[in-house]
Amino acid sequence: MSKRLPIAKTVVCIVIAAHSAVPQNHKTWTDNGGGPDNSHYSTLSQITRANVNQLSVAWSYPSNDNVSYVWNPLIVDNVVYVLARNNSLVALDAASGKEIWIHADLQGIAPRSARKAL
Repeated sequence: MSKRLPIAKTVVCIVIAAHSAVPQNHKTWTDNGGGPDNSHYSTLSQITRANVNQLSVAWSYPSNDNVSYVWNPLIVDNVVYVLARNNSLVALDAASGKEIWIHADLQGIAPRSARKAL
């Protein structure tokens, strides 16, 4: 064996250690639950104990059906993707709630993070 193998192992260990030392970004939720640690935590500070009672609904979107959706919306680049209107995928402007487009009557979309009631 050459001397490269122990050096390669050392480099891999350093890269793994450096990656695990990087703090989690809790400003965006790129994964379900906020990240690989599933912490449901955010470092954002706009909502505090002092102002939480001043919150109000900014907008809502009617599903226009009788389906009980247990699918978490996805938000990417100021666009909210939701299931509504008889299992259609709907894109909404995150700031205004205005409908951008609808992909109607999709089949086979599984709920994201659906949990059974205990």
